[in-house]
Amino acid sequence: MTLASAKTDLTLLRCALCATKIQGEPHWVQVDGERYPAEDATCARLLRENPMAALGPRVELFYRPGCPHCEAKVALWQEAKRRRPLRLRLKPEQEDPCPRLFIEGQEDPLTLEIGELGELLLWLELQYPGFAGCC
Repeated sequence: MTLASAKTDLTLLRCALCATKIQGEPHWVQVDGERYPAEDATCARLLRENPMAALGPRVELFYRPGCPHCEAKVALWQEAKRRRPLRLRLKPEQEDPCPRLFIEGQEDPLTLEIGELGELLLWLELQYPGFAGCC
């Protein structure tokens, strides 16, 4: 939950690390320009030290709207985000080649070729320790 969504209903505010409902004022942690709530100083420290464990890797998928190949990749990555933590940003563009994938700031054409959800999730767990969670 980011700051923008937290403003809408503070009663639903949960720790980004442990998902515990936050009682009182949260500890805010900034990761990649976004602010995330933490239940206490320990959760805040752990979130700062290993944001991938709670938030997943930073993934940017550049795609061309209307392209069937791109739309399949968008759907795959959206489903991956529903199942595991990912900081997924979908970025429409009109340029070729499409789609293009960047993970943690590095272009990753190998991961882009994965077409099955189970294989993608396993690959991400192997490539990004902490992706499966902190515990």
